[in-house]
Amino acid sequence: KFPESISIEACCEELLDTQHNNFRCQQKLTAFAALATALTHCSDAVEITNDKFQIQVINLINVAQENSNPTVAAALDRVLEILHQSTDLYTGELPSTQEDKMTSDYVGGLMTGGSKPPEKKRQVMLQPRQNSSSNIQSLSEIPEELLAYLDNDDDWSFDIIELERVTEKKPMVYLAMKTLQRFNVCHFLQCSEDTMLKWLQVIQDHYHADNCYHNATHGADVMQSSAYFLERDRIKSIFDEMDEVASLLGALVHDLDHPGRTNPFLINSQHKLAILYNDITVLESHHVSLAFQLTTRDDRINIFKNMSREDYKTLRQSMIDIVLATEMAKHFEHVGKFANQIVAPLVAKEGEEGAERITEEEALEMLTKSENRTLIKRVLIKCSDTDEEKSKGLPIVMPVFDRTTCNMPHSQTSFIDFFLREMFSAWHAFCDVPQLVENLNNNYAYWKQLADENKRAEEAMREAAESEEEAAAAESADEERTA
Repeated sequence: KFPESISIEACCEELLDTQHNNFRCQQKLTAFAALATALTHCSDAVEITNDKFQIQVINLINVAQENSNPTVAAALDRVLEILHQSTDLYTGELPSTQEDKMTSDYVGGLMTGGSKPPEKKRQVMLQPRQNSSSNIQSLSEIPEELLAYLDNDDDWSFDIIELERVTEKKPMVYLAMKTLQRFNVCHFLQCSEDTMLKWLQVIQDHYHADNCYHNATHGADVMQSSAYFLERDRIKSIFDEMDEVASLLGALVHDLDHPGRTNPFLINSQHKLAILYNDITVLESHHVSLAFQLTTRDDRINIFKNMSREDYKTLRQSMIDIVLATEMAKHFEHVGKFANQIVAPLVAKEGEEGAERITEEEALEMLTKSENRTLIKRVLIKCSDTDEEKSKGLPIVMPVFDRTTCNMPHSQTSFIDFFLREMFSAWHAFCDVPQLVENLNNNYAYWKQLADENKRAEEAMREAAESEEEAAAAESADEERTA
């Protein structure tokens, strides 16, 4: 019934016809194998342009995976692997970058896994750790002069930079301990406050203090933003304690031991981490792997030691998924699926073509499904969050950040246009965070003004240069006539 046709649409139509019927394992296997074959032989696997059709296919594959045996599951994984190779399936209205080389380089650099490694192996040495000076034993022992800086830790306008200043670049322990107490994390993990404090100090010490951005302040900042989102009404109605704890701890460790280099740089330089993780999700795999290594090898800081085996397994898998979701290469996949599968049904208006309005009961049932909560957690941390290649003779994977040609205002507006605007709009539609959108618009206006000023300055310089060339040419012509 399912011939191995190279027509993607024909294969998908066959699969959609079977959506509400029961089929034997072999029939399922043959059906998805046919789709895999069609996708493999198609030079442009995103010819399916109907959004609703795309969503149906993706949903069908996700549902089919749940109750399939290993043979069928392997076939489905092959289909999804091929689909994931083309982010266009999930991008929605991704603007074209063809006419803007700077933006094209910027987007391409963030989405790529690295170009062909050079022949000579190079490594980036990780910096030695410095012990944390945050020696508090409980929240009550936080110095009184710091308490004022923690008062509004549940507010979007919380000033993490000021806390970084007064704690001498060690804000994580203080902010995290207060936030984790608010969410009763120690009670959920069945660990003592002393164990949690020791764990936080170790995690803080394994961030690189000399990193301008990927440091302990950034980890604390993402946790604070995650906590803010966790207290939005819609998220509170669908997340359980496990989801909350995974989101907070995942945020704290999501850039642990970050060397201040990109995945493409590590891959191109054949860094030991790239070799260890086979050039796949290198940094993100390292962050979460190290977090569990540090935690479980020392009983004094093992915040998971009193959990049941099943609860620990669930929490671990959730934290891993959250951290791996921060990889930019999967950005459009996660955001597109979130917008199409979750936000679209919630905001659909009656009378719109193809819109399927759902009731509050149906919405709650949809949102509380395990796979949808997983997707929401991925987008939650995404919303809460160098040019060494040239000196080492490596390919510059992001030419936009070459110091000799960098245009910072343009790069910032491009990042907002291509990565943030759609994601923040969808997140706002989902859980009502107008401050997020307002800040985005303000930042965009600031950088756009600078970009426009730079453009005018460049045009003025170009016109001046052209005038000088014309004047020189005219003077040369006069001299020739005189001669």
